[in-house]
Amino acid sequence: MTSILKSVLLATIIVNLSSVKALADVTSQQVWDGLRTAMTASGFKISASEARNGNRLTIGDLQMSRRVQDPGSDASGTISLSVSSLQFLDKGDGTVTVVLPDQIPVILHVNSPEDGAFDVQFDLTQRNLVIRASGKPDEIRHDYAAEAVGLDLRKLVLDRTEVPGADVHADLSLVNVSGTSISAIQTDRNYTQNLNIGRMSYQASISLPGPSETSYNLSGLTTGLEFTGTTALPLILNWSDPLAVLMDGAGFDATWRYDQTESDISSVESGEKYQQSSKITAGSGRLALNNQRLLYKGTSAQSNLFLVMDQLPFPISLSLAKAAANVLLPLTASPTAQPFNLGLSLSDFVMSDMLWALFDYDEILPRDPISLALEISGTAKVLLDIFSPGAIEALGQDDFMPFELEDIDIGRLHLAGGGAALEGAGHFEFDNSDFETFEGMPRPRGRFETELKGGNRLLDRLTEIGLIQQSDAMAMRMMLSMFTIPGEGNDILKMLLEVTEEGRVLSNGQRIR
Repeated sequence: MTSILKSVLLATIIVNLSSVKALADVTSQQVWDGLRTAMTASGFKISASEARNGNRLTIGDLQMSRRVQDPGSDASGTISLSVSSLQFLDKGDGTVTVVLPDQIPVILHVNSPEDGAFDVQFDLTQRNLVIRASGKPDEIRHDYAAEAVGLDLRKLVLDRTEVPGADVHADLSLVNVSGTSISAIQTDRNYTQNLNIGRMSYQASISLPGPSETSYNLSGLTTGLEFTGTTALPLILNWSDPLAVLMDGAGFDATWRYDQTESDISSVESGEKYQQSSKITAGSGRLALNNQRLLYKGTSAQSNLFLVMDQLPFPISLSLAKAAANVLLPLTASPTAQPFNLGLSLSDFVMSDMLWALFDYDEILPRDPISLALEISGTAKVLLDIFSPGAIEALGQDDFMPFELEDIDIGRLHLAGGGAALEGAGHFEFDNSDFETFEGMPRPRGRFETELKGGNRLLDRLTEIGLIQQSDAMAMRMMLSMFTIPGEGNDILKMLLEVTEEGRVLSNGQRIR
């Protein structure tokens, strides 16, 4: 279903911003021809009438439809849009103004052998939307602004039965929208976009008929949303095979930020109630994908989560001061090693006292905030193009390894909480010509160091509150004594794990393999 929803979003954005993907020039006819060409290249079938009156070109009864298919299942369907009138006005100064109707109906029909059929009809609405196209054929700029843009659900039909309007509701509202889009055609289509949304809100609710009371509600709000991105698309698109589009050179690079976002979810199922509220004060991110690499970076500031469930006699409150994640993965085969990285950071995770009391009523454990950090990087030789034909089947084979790991650097391992803290770092190189020294894996060479503070005291406390049995704690201490040595200070343990060129494994200088 994911690809089908993406198709809906693609179509509505194209129509709403009118010529984001269109070729624009100084005449209205060229703007319309470019839009029609881009829509056709995206897989839409188009029918419309054209009429000119002076500097005004009117496109009447514009009908657009496209077949959609979910590659992950047998679900398929169609999306269609109906535009009563689309107008292009030559301003006489090298620019063209595009005028859209206040309301555009959109219909999505999907048929799934597993989930059945459903039809969704919603309206794309706008208030005081202004679109201006300018530039030259090989580099076009589009400026747009609107007081509001929205999507409103009008009808939902499940297995040929319409859900009454009183039982289902959904809408999306964008307020104070502005942005620019610059398109250029060379060997492919290139787009640069900037979008600002002052306020984005959404809400949805549905009540299902039946003997048991069942309802779902969802709402959310984001303020200060800013988006910038670049997109490259082949001149000839085959949307029926998304992997082939990526192999042919499609790609995007997007960054975003927001001031604040919050959401609320509630439900009633068989009389049991559930409620969830979350809030993030600020966040930003970047996502880039092409046939060469996948890159993601994301950060968020203070986050709060509040849960109420009938299964629990008290509410749950969680908070996180900061979260960050990053991923870089090479995706194309190369005779030389390529860099990769993976990072995760969770700072000052705090639980409510009621939640702590479930397993530590007497407050034996310190209620310090919990933190986690992991930074991994290295180089690897990719053995096949991930988006090439047959790659998915190859990845599914148990004995196939899609890459050769050459080296890995553990820049930081950090875990703190409950009065204890673990720190670690290390580096290993791998010999991919030797799979015998360490059976089934390339021979490593390197070292990894750790330091554990407060570990013994933490074991005592976990035993005292009953989370760990006395016998298990004793076994853990014996294991620690085998691989660690005392550090400087009270309750500090250190470990140095080394793998030599000859394949020997040493723990604090003592051979263990």
